[in-house]
Amino acid sequence: MTNLKNWWSNLDLASTEFPHGGVEGSRVHSGFYKSYMELHERIINALLKIPPHVRILITGHSRGIRN
Repeated sequence: MTNLKNWWSNLDLASTEFPHGGVEGSRVHSGFYKSYMELHERIINALLKIPPHVRILITGHSRGIRN
């Protein structure tokens, strides 16, 4: 079922505003944003459990397109 849900999200091709981007006019794939928002609280809570002395690296990818 997870794979079907992921594929359905990928088919949601429209872009939407991304208010968490830190850059005015940031946009994101709607399907990705919906998936992210489902996990947002769990991600933040997990990050808050990391001790302050531990360094983490977060990476991602972007098409780099600005409208």
